Amino acid sequence: MTEVFKSIGLAVLAVAVATGQACAQTAPQPSESVCTVASAMREIATEIRETSGLARGRTNTDVFWTHNDSGNEPQLFAIASDGTIKTRVALPNLRVTDWEDLEAGMCGDAHCLYLADIGDNAGRRKNISIYEVQEPAIADRAAAIRRTLSAVYPDGPQDAEALFRLPDGTLFVVTKGRHKAIKLYRVSAAGANDQGSLQLVREIAAQPREEADRITAATASPNGNWVAIRSYSTLYLFRTADLLDGGPPAITHSLVSLAEKQGESITLDDDGTIWMTSEAERQADVPTIVSLRCALPK
Repeated sequence: MTEVFKSIGLAVLAVAVATGQACAQTAPQPSESVCTVASAMREIATEIRETSGLARGRTNTDVFWTHNDSGNEPQLFAIASDGTIKTRVALPNLRVTDWEDLEAGMCGDAHCLYLADIGDNAGRRKNISIYEVQEPAIADRAAAIRRTLSAVYPDGPQDAEALFRLPDGTLFVVTKGRHKAIKLYRVSAAGANDQGSLQLVREIAAQPREEADRITAATASPNGNWVAIRSYSTLYLFRTADLLDGGPPAITHSLVSLAEKQGESITLDDDGTIWMTSEAERQADVPTIVSLRCALPK
């Protein structure tokens, strides 16, 4: 297991010792045989060179929605599992500050996408934004933002690239660990003018020593039972209750053998199927999509 998440098991053991409840509890080890490649890596059109977020369509489950990050046009792309682009949907009047993740979920009687403008490499942003947009149809060429949630961290700016949403509508942000520890925040119910705040749920791990251990994406399964969090190098699968209550991941799986150029996104099906895309910043490289199948424990 990478160094960053070893602190989870150590922290749990330290608490147990402090409360007189010490037991033979150790950090989980990598489970290399639990997750296997389900669909070989495919190239994505370089038009989506900086694919940063990924969400399986809920209205149309045959496509995956993705987007570029900072410095690109405000639009969503629907891609097939083989990486081909099915449609491009403009989001007029939006500015791409630093779009980093994408989630899908119900919004009333419709299906929506939640676009996370939460990146902050320099650690200076006063607030983050999450855009709610009804999931477009393949024939659509533009989509309107239904609402914009704006939120502020309680402990100062954080760089983040990971957003997940539970079926009850609650949104969570996982910070990257670029400047500080890796933390989990709950997005509060927005107040007037959709202004809200972020409430610290827990510290997941200490600030990683290696860039490869920084968190780049998160997602919840549609049924809400599981949350997947990934770094450039490692996949972590948590039972949702364990993640929220301070527990360790149930599965830790190395992604190194995939040889992604810059693994940036993830989406998770209820059966343990995981799809991930990778950026390709260098002109000589191409972005990719790959699928794993993980045997989720009972």
